[in-house]
Parts: sequence; structure tokens; C-alpha cells
Amino acid sequence: MKLGFTGLPTSGKSTVFQAVIGDAPTAEQHGPAGACMASIRVPDERLDFLAELFRPKKITPAVIDFVDVHGVLSDAGHDENARILASLREVDGLIHVVRLFDSEIAPHPRQSIDPKRDIEEIETEMVLADLSIVEPRIEKLNVSVTQPKPEQDQEKKELAVLMRCRETLDNGQKLLSLDLSEDELKLLSSYCFLTLKPELLLLNIGENQVGDSAVTESAGEWGGEALCMCAQVEMEIAALEDEADRQVFLEEMSITEPESDRVKAAAYRTLRLRSFFTTVSDELRAWTIREGDDAVVAAGKIHTDMARGFIRAEVVSFDDLKSLGSMQEAKAKGKLRLEGKEYVVQDGDVIFFRFSK
Repeated sequence: MKLGFTGLPTSGKSTVFQAVIGDAPTAEQHGPAGACMASIRVPDERLDFLAELFRPKKITPAVIDFVDVHGVLSDAGHDENARILASLREVDGLIHVVRLFDSEIAPHPRQSIDPKRDIEEIETEMVLADLSIVEPRIEKLNVSVTQPKPEQDQEKKELAVLMRCRETLDNGQKLLSLDLSEDELKLLSSYCFLTLKPELLLLNIGENQVGDSAVTESAGEWGGEALCMCAQVEMEIAALEDEADRQVFLEEMSITEPESDRVKAAAYRTLRLRSFFTTVSDELRAWTIREGDDAVVAAGKIHTDMARGFIRAEVVSFDDLKSLGSMQEAKAKGKLRLEGKEYVVQDGDVIFFRFSK
């Protein structure tokens, strides 16, 4: 699963990206605009408790890929913007970096701080980009649906949902505002619409704004989930190799934990991802699934043979396991359940799969 960073020239997008990934190794991605990608471990305190309980030899947390697409929207030329937008279509969700910090850089048309203006500018680019895909497709379907063929009914359904999309985009609204059914989302999946991607707003604040409750409270004014982070401070935290020095720095800044950890966890939620845990062959591992995935899908994440030969899943919720303190107590209290193929896996489930080989 991939989250792409986007933002205007003065937002500090790439600095935020580096602050979030820390010292994680990066790799150049091939694509229309090129990109830098890093695989990041998702912080999860539940692993600490489970490690104490099961004493595994190896612990493997969930991971998520962060992608910093080369270039920034709006100020680039038309061709460059097209390449950037094409690369953003390849990710599963977006982290929209917005500037809230004071700047002493050279004069720039956006020298003034106006988050609402900056957010709307990026969103307008994305709305127009989605419209440029919707309109020609509607024109083609208007002709195609009049010709009898096996896929005619499917094309009529696609045309109907695209007409709704065009109306929404014409009104300057994101496709996320539409109440789309699962079937309609499947019809649109191949288009990779930018305004249909889940989005996390990340407000890049100044050092003098760290800990300012007024700034933090303003983060949600523009809709959706939003966080504040000072990229410069986070870079300084990441540069401290000694843990004691890091703790002193955090205390001096009145920071309980690096904001980059919150961003990683929020990114996971933004993509509507969930984690379940297994202990197999002395390895404790967090596996990633989508919200709503069933037990067979979860089994298939481990191995296709598990999904193909699925018999049942023995499940205990993390909260029950933690409160009872052991698997023995969970069994004794009836908290270890047998679930079938249609069971929707919940975030934090500890699962033991039974399957035929």
C-alpha cells in the first residue's frame, strides 16, 4: 500500500517526507514523474505486549510505503503537472502537505500564510485532472451504449455513475463527497481518480508553533483527518542517535512523542487499513488487510494455500487477550472463538488459522 506526498512549492513537502521516513532506506521509483519511495514500519504498541506474552524470536511489524513524487503541482508547466498527476494516480492515498510556518525565503507569490487557499489550489488541480478523464469517457460511452453487445448493460451502469461524477466535479467538489456503492466503486477503480483517494492533511508548522493548542485545534478546520507537524523539529529529533539525548530534546520541546510516529499511524488509518497478528514459527507478525476483509482474505495474506484450504480461524481480540493476560485464560473465559470464512477480521485480532494442505 502506497501513500503519495503532494503539496505546493512552499509547503516543505520533501522536507516533511524526509522527516517522516527518518533514516529508512529509499529507492528511486520509475514512473511518469519519478519518485522516491521508502517502506516504513507502522508503530504499534500492541506488538510490545504480544512480544512479552509469546516471546517470539522475531517480530515483524506492518509496513506502509511512502512516496515523494518529484516536482510540485500548480507552479509547474502543463506537461510537468500531467506527469506529477499521473504518478499520484499510482498511489492508494495522499498526504497533502500544507504550509503553516513563517518563512524567510525569497519573495514568492505565496509568501503569505493561507492554508485554505493552498488546499483549494491543489484540490482544484485534482478536480480538473479528474474531469479531463471523465468527459472524454462519457462522450465515448454515449455512442457505445447505443450499440447492442454483451457489455451494453455494464456500459450503461458505468455511464450513469460517470454522469454523477461529472456533475460533482463541475461543482468543484471531490468525488469522495459522493455516496458511492461498492459496485459503483468497482466500476470506477480503473480510473484511479485523484479526488476519490483517501487523503490526510498534514500542516507543516514552525518551531514556535509546536505545542500551541490553538494551532493544533485548527488542523481539522478544512475537513477530513488532519495533523500538525514541524518538519524542521522532526528532522532534528531524527538526527539524535542517542536515546537519552532524544528524550531530553522531546521534554524541552514539550513533545510526548515524535509527530512522525503519529503521521505513520494516521496514514494507516487514512487508507482504511487494519492489522491482525499471528505467531507462527517463532515469529510475531502484524499483517495488513483492508477494512472489511474476511478471514479467507486474511489467510491469503500469509499464504495462498491457507486461503485455498481454509477450515476455520481461532480468534481472540487483542483487548480481551490483554485484559486476561494469557491464551489459557482467554480459552477458559470463552474469548477464543472459532470463526468461519465469512468472519470480518477486526483490527487487533490475534488469529490462528486452521487449513488443509
